Amino acid sequence: MQQIFISYAQDESHGQRLAKEVQQQLHEQGFRVFRDETGVIAGMQWVKEIESQLKASQLVVLVVSSKVQHSEWVFAEFQMARNMGIPVVPVLAEVLPDMPLWLIPLRHLNFSSQPDWQRLMHTIGTYIPLPTKSQPRQPHPSVSPLPSPQQQTQPSWAKAMGEDGYGRYDDVDGITVIRKGARDVYGGYDDVDGITVIRKGARR
Repeated sequence: MQQIFISYAQDESHGQRLAKEVQQQLHEQGFRVFRDETGVIAGMQWVKEIESQLKASQLVVLVVSSKVQHSEWVFAEFQMARNMGIPVVPVLAEVLPDMPLWLIPLRHLNFSSQPDWQRLMHTIGTYIPLPTKSQPRQPHPSVSPLPSPQQQTQPSWAKAMGEDGYGRYDDVDGITVIRKGARDVYGGYDDVDGITVIRKGARR
């Protein structure tokens, strides 16, 4: 499964909110996603974990906000991704009057007014394969599927009214009888000419 790394600055504002939305959208599309807020567990050496997850990723979505301009961590993640040949897709959470110099060469997606998730997926798909929607597993050709309850046929003697869970009772003129050939839960009872008998070998 392809993994996408989300790089952003924790600004408690536009950038952080958009990073959460991007993570949710990518998850719904079937990607494995790393974002530090949800991917780094208490007690981990977070710097090593971020480095490890970035190396394991096939693409970086860089959420650009005003705080990114002064974030050494975002710049370090960007540089590491570029040095490793990992594609970086910048997404604007807000319009910046001055784009950081290191981001200028990259084309970006402007989500400052309205996110365009279809365009994001299309852009990601130009770099890495998009997940395929899982198809329901088909039965092996040699195995015949079991009929659904609606497809199952009733015994010829059974009526819709009066049939119990074992399929052996019927109603005749308001009197409930055990049909010939029926067995109870112990496998032993039958009806012969209206008389209930216990089969040989049956148990109670």
